[in-house]
Amino acid sequence: LMLNMSDEAQQYGIKIATDELSKRLSMPVFLISAKYGKGYMNAYMEISQQLKESKNSVQLDSNKIKENISVREIDTILNGTVVMPSQMAQNFTAQVDKILLHPVWGLPLFFLGMFLVFWAVWNIGLPSVDLLKSGVEWAQSSIVEPLLQPFPQILQDFLINGLWAGVTTVASFVPLIIVFFIIMAVLEDSGYLSRSAYLMDAFMARLGLDGRSFVLHIMGFGCNVPALMGTRVMRSRALRLLTMLIIPFGLCSARLQVFVFIIAAVFPNGKGAIVLFSLYILSFLVAIITAALFKGVYKNEEPFVLEIPPYRFPTWKQVLLRSWGEVREFLV
Repeated sequence: LMLNMSDEAQQYGIKIATDELSKRLSMPVFLISAKYGKGYMNAYMEISQQLKESKNSVQLDSNKIKENISVREIDTILNGTVVMPSQMAQNFTAQVDKILLHPVWGLPLFFLGMFLVFWAVWNIGLPSVDLLKSGVEWAQSSIVEPLLQPFPQILQDFLINGLWAGVTTVASFVPLIIVFFIIMAVLEDSGYLSRSAYLMDAFMARLGLDGRSFVLHIMGFGCNVPALMGTRVMRSRALRLLTMLIIPFGLCSARLQVFVFIIAAVFPNGKGAIVLFSLYILSFLVAIITAALFKGVYKNEEPFVLEIPPYRFPTWKQVLLRSWGEVREFLV
């Protein structure tokens, strides 16, 4: 049994007696931290040792791992093995939430944050696109065209104007997508994105939705398909269908590059970020109108319960791995 987030438990003053807990559960217990990669080596060594000594394999008590174990049984197991502090200290999360979840300033700060996301995408991603395009043009004129010079003209046109141009056009927008997904990964892993569900729940309830619908709509900015799949966690069929109805109005990353290309060609450079953000706001307004029109058809009666995680500082490894996964899905 590997207990994750041991680093956070230590920060909150929670003490876990792994030896005693191991005896009560009749299985090895280890404290790990998936975020920082701590505690894995001890668990790996124990697993390796148990595999080598098959005759001394761990025997699990089915009564202790059954699905319908009662709360009283859980309390009996945890009593004395998990020690909670008498009073939780006022931590960083509580202090920040006083500002970011404020009844008045919470929503304006959230939309300001989303505007800064698109400002960064425009002012950091777009110059990177231009730089990559310059590199592609240099490679074409200095390397690709000289190499293809001996081949027939029709083959040159196919390889340069067809294959090469198509691949490099898609590749030239990769920096833009990378910047977008890195920022979204930071927002999601930090715990702030889940708080948008809390901020928007009262408003979304008037449309027959709840805060989760708003979070899934935001997730649709990356790709609509995973966001649609995320509606499976909703038990209410009406809520699930209504949420699935509005998610496609979210402007996914594939549309992002098209908008950036058009905005860069039509609008002045100083207005690009504002125009881009306005398009996303417009898509959200269309989703709101659609939900308002169909809320009478799909009546949601499921209560909304949200566990707000503490704020966490995401590691660069986590952010880059998550971003790379999203970019790979975009390219494939």
